[in-house]
Amino acid sequence: KETIYALQAFHNALGTDTEGARNYYEERSDKWKEGDKGVTYLAWVESLEAVCDALDELAPAPAEG
Repeated sequence: KETIYALQAFHNALGTDTEGARNYYEERSDKWKEGDKGVTYLAWVESLEAVCDALDELAPAPAEG
């Protein structure tokens, strides 16, 4: 449980903006996207999105009050 909270705190501290990373990719030319850099960058963005989604799913439900 402590590890999950630490990962979530890390995620929050980074203020990870996967939308910004995705927009950067989308703004590049088709030639860049199809090249090694584009392919590698997209794989990184998709991995980052998957990690962030997984951390969001692990977030504890808000306390009802």
